Amino acid sequence: MTIALWIVIATLIFFLVVRGLINQTPRIQLAVYLLLPVALGVIFAVRGADITGFFAYIKFVLILSATLFTMGLRYRGWVERPWARLLFYFLILFNLVEAATFDLYDYLASTPEVPLGGSAINFVAWVIIILTLSYPRLLTLENSDKRTLHFDIGWGWVIAYTICDYVFLFGSNAPGEIPGLWGGYNIIQLAVPLLLIGRDASLYMQMRVYALTWNVFLPLAYPHPPLMYQTPDWYGPNLITALELASLAAALYLVWRSWNWVRSSQEGEGAPRNLLESALCRLGLATR
Repeated sequence: MTIALWIVIATLIFFLVVRGLINQTPRIQLAVYLLLPVALGVIFAVRGADITGFFAYIKFVLILSATLFTMGLRYRGWVERPWARLLFYFLILFNLVEAATFDLYDYLASTPEVPLGGSAINFVAWVIIILTLSYPRLLTLENSDKRTLHFDIGWGWVIAYTICDYVFLFGSNAPGEIPGLWGGYNIIQLAVPLLLIGRDASLYMQMRVYALTWNVFLPLAYPHPPLMYQTPDWYGPNLITALELASLAAALYLVWRSWNWVRSSQEGEGAPRNLLESALCRLGLATR
């Protein structure tokens, strides 16, 4: 099987699994997600996982907890409570800060003998993405049987985050590992939530959380073909530079968008939507 065909098939399977599960009743969703850590624990026990496997399991449980919390926002009415919206916001913020920190650390800790990847350019993009993350008041719940969460972040933010995250995942590597080894799977991981949201960018966070649980579970359960293929020949200096510049360009668009909103807004037309807009307003770039 070629890498391209595998990416298409695996993306379609991931899409169908996540989409199918989201359309099930809350009880079925909860039962499936609670079975995942049990199944992974059995797999690790049979396989004889080491300390690395233990920490991987803990990370999966934390990601699963975020998914269960998202279900609580949808089905338990938590989204109406300020503390729940604030917690949702800080969970996302923590994830972004963690990625930015590791990106910068890998860049600073890399040596010719032990390259770890990382990118200073992509770190700048991460900072902008963090500053332009929408405030928790923009998290709402659709009043329908679907109980869909909407987080008004905009297509610009979704695209910037997707490119930035791919640069981070593609460009970073563990010691002794070839850079870009999981580049193909990273495409699948980031493509699935984009397919799930259709034309509505406000659905992205809900779909990203649901998809991420499966994106982390399956490689831990069976990191081998036909589920997982490596791409050792993908990485190259020219490609990673192009991706870094694309990431920075997408992030700078977010700066322009916030700047334009502040400059064009008039007093009483609405509160700032993110940290960057709040900072620009405090600098006196708009009358409020």
